[in-house]
Amino acid sequence: MKLDFMVAGFRKCGTTSIYKVLSQHSQIYIPAVKEVDFFADEREYAKGYDWYVKRYYGDCPREKLKGEVNPRLSMLDKTVPKKIYENAGKDVKLIFSVRNPVESLYSLFKMRALYGRAFPEEEKELNLEEKQNDMFDYFVRSNFVKEDGRYVANQERTRERMIESGKYSCYINEYLKYFPKDQIKIIIFEEYIKDPMIIYQDLFSFLGIQEESHIDYYQKAMDGNRVPISIESMLEYDRIAEIYETGILGYNTADYERDLRLRLQYEKDVEKTVKIPAVKYKMGSYAREILNSYYEEEKKAMEDLLGRDLGTLWW
Repeated sequence: MKLDFMVAGFRKCGTTSIYKVLSQHSQIYIPAVKEVDFFADEREYAKGYDWYVKRYYGDCPREKLKGEVNPRLSMLDKTVPKKIYENAGKDVKLIFSVRNPVESLYSLFKMRALYGRAFPEEEKELNLEEKQNDMFDYFVRSNFVKEDGRYVANQERTRERMIESGKYSCYINEYLKYFPKDQIKIIIFEEYIKDPMIIYQDLFSFLGIQEESHIDYYQKAMDGNRVPISIESMLEYDRIAEIYETGILGYNTADYERDLRLRLQYEKDVEKTVKIPAVKYKMGSYAREILNSYYEEEKKAMEDLLGRDLGTLWW
C-alpha cells in the first residue's frame, strides 16, 4: 500500500488544527493518533513498512485517501524524505505549514516550558513565578551570541535543536531531492488563521477531493499562552512526560488500541497536573530583535522557495 499524502511539517505551525480538519473528511483516512513516528523513529522504522501499514491502516477502506500528519517528519533527521520515497511511494503529495520562525520558536518555547523542557537540567530550578514575564528573554539571551555583527546560535547550549526547527527551507529542500515541486504544498500559517476556508479549498483541490459542508474548518489546538504557574507543576509535568517518552506508552507493544488509550489517558493526566496562569505571556522587544536578525536569511530562503514576498506577513 502506498500513501497519498503526508503533512510533514512544521511544529507550532497549525498541524494539529489541520489534523483535526482532515480527520473529518469522508474521503480521507488518517491514523487516530497524530504524529505516528514510523518514519521519524528508528525503533519503529526497524519493524518494517508492512508492520506500519498493518498497524495504522489495517482497517482503511480502499477508496479513501491515506495519509498522516506529523511535523516530526521535518525535524533533524535528514534521512526521512528518502525513507518516505522508498516506502510510501514517489507519488505521495507533501504538505508543509510554515510560520514566522520567530513566533514559531516562541510558541515552541512555551510548550517546552510547559513540559519542563525549555531549559537544561541545571537551570530547571529557576523561580518561574518571578520570571514568567522575562523567561523567554532569558532563553534568547543565553542561546544566541553575536559574531561579526550578526546573531548566531550558541553551539554550547543544549536548546539549539529548538532554534534550528525554524529553518524550514533546509528541510523542504531535502524533500525536493526526491519529490517534484508540484507534489509539494506550502501553507502559510498567518494566512491560514486569517481565513481557513480559502486554505482548505486550495488544499482539497491539491489532494483531488471536494470540500464538505459538515466539516468544522475552524478547529483550534491548545491555548498557546499556557506556561507552568509554578516550578512544582513544571517538574510534575516533566515527570509524566518522562514516563511517556521512555516507552511505557508506545514502543513496547504492538497493540495499537492499547497505545491509543494510554496516549489519551496521558494527555488527560497532564491536563490535570498543569495549572494555567492568569497573566498573558508576552515576548520582549529585545528578544524579538535578536530573533528577527537571526532568521532573516531563512525568511529570504522561504521567499525564494515560494516565489513571493513574506515581509507583510512575517516582519
